[in-house]
Amino acid sequence: MTEESLVSYSGLDELNVMKLAENYNHYLTSHIIKAIRSTSPPIKDCLDFGAGTGLFAEKLAARDYKIICIEADKFLFHKLQLMKKDHSISDVFENLQQLNGRQTPFIYSLNVLEHIEDDRQILKDLHHHLLPSGRLFLFLPAFNILYSSMDKKVSHFRRYHKKELVNKVESAGFRVLRCRYVDSLGFFAALLYKYIGSKEGDINPRSLIFFDRFIFPLSKAIDCFTNRFFGKNIMLIAEKKEK
Repeated sequence: MTEESLVSYSGLDELNVMKLAENYNHYLTSHIIKAIRSTSPPIKDCLDFGAGTGLFAEKLAARDYKIICIEADKFLFHKLQLMKKDHSISDVFENLQQLNGRQTPFIYSLNVLEHIEDDRQILKDLHHHLLPSGRLFLFLPAFNILYSSMDKKVSHFRRYHKKELVNKVESAGFRVLRCRYVDSLGFFAALLYKYIGSKEGDINPRSLIFFDRFIFPLSKAIDCFTNRFFGKNIMLIAEKKEK
């Protein structure tokens, strides 16, 4: 599967359910903003690769960041176009090629690369669309041992190991600044889901809200001791090397 072929995303239900995970979404938003603020000089222009429902683009736009969205799914693309009309986001395209070589100082992509078969090529494409010394923020599912019916339902090609991801990002021309596992308790929850969760890959909204409200805050606290070793996800920040 290529970026262009992601035109009918099978995980729309999951995207909608994940809106209920308020702590999780706030956590991701805060880390994206922290990564943006670490750039020098400060920037306001960002690219959201695989913007989905526009949840994070809208949160960042509300803080006066100018967000360009890339979304290949036709339904989600049209939803984002409506957000553009009401000025929630700056612009929206179906693929990177439509940028016509335009470059940006910051790209973030949340749970997207695992849907793309040739992730190495996409990383090279993202590198091409970054300005010199631009930053890339990635958040991805970790550990193939956690691959479950939910991964299969939403067409994940893989989950990532830290060493594998760093290798792919560096091969695309980036210098990795930080890479760590996150959501240590989520690792065990995902493992449990693999064996006793929904065979159809569905997410139970009540279970999600309970985990988000009571378990995830504790998981964040434990992460500082476990982030080198395991977690449900990987967070990576990289910089485009200057030639």
